[in-house]
Amino acid sequence: MGLIPRVALVTGGGRGLGRGIAERLAADGHSVVVAARSTAEVEAVAKAIRDAGGKAEGRTLDVTDAAAVDRLVTDVVHTHGRLEILVNSAGTSYIAPVVLGDPARARAVLETNLLGAWLVSRAVLRPMMAARWGRIIHVGSISAELGAPFNAIYAASKAGVNALVRSLALELAQFGVTVNAVAPGTDRTVHRTS
Repeated sequence: MGLIPRVALVTGGGRGLGRGIAERLAADGHSVVVAARSTAEVEAVAKAIRDAGGKAEGRTLDVTDAAAVDRLVTDVVHTHGRLEILVNSAGTSYIAPVVLGDPARARAVLETNLLGAWLVSRAVLRPMMAARWGRIIHVGSISAELGAPFNAIYAASKAGVNALVRSLALELAQFGVTVNAVAPGTDRTVHRTS
């Protein structure tokens, strides 16, 4: 029995782990919306997926912009008729000793990693709840459990993602929507450009 083709949104899909996830979803037969801040990156990933025979489109998105997130999800549902899988992979870090840390840069990490994950999850819930089926996967980090010297705000943001996942999972189970996290350590992703 083969997989049922779904429509998936991957944030942070322009490079690294997000790109790898988008490529795998497409290889498995899903239609993928690759979203990230860099238009050039998402268009390159979407083109690579299409060139490999998959279905993908690139969309520029800042996950901290609630209105932009809502517009994108509305447009995806309008275009495809549904949105069934969300992978929240958008993330950033800020490496510095806490004593020397810049509050503005720390806030940007929290807004991208935690608030962004909440905003995109919030936006996809209506179509998923209406369909009584959905899969939301957050990319967490082992740093949430182990800590991360000189990267404390990143570890704290990912610990927040873990709490978000547990809370959403309890809230949404009755609607057939599952919410999970993967918690990678350091990963190395390699993508050929030719």
